[in-house]
Amino acid sequence: AVWTANTNTPYTVEHYLEKLDGTFELKEAEPKTGTTDETVTASPKNYEGFTFDSTILGTKQTGTITGDGKLVLKLYYT
Repeated sequence: AVWTANTNTPYTVEHYLEKLDGTFELKEAEPKTGTTDETVTASPKNYEGFTFDSTILGTKQTGTITGDGKLVLKLYYT
């Protein structure tokens, strides 16, 4: 048998913006696709008045696309 990785496996990139009380709220969820077992890195977006902060607990900017399509990358902006 010859195995070929699926090239349209879904994953999601979530963008969270900081609220005035210091908590974060989901601003946008981007559905993406890629090749199973491929490592992907999410690119920060520009939101007026906010700066991407990779030091926020829960940030996951890079991950490996899983065959079940459950990879979620999370970017936080302060």
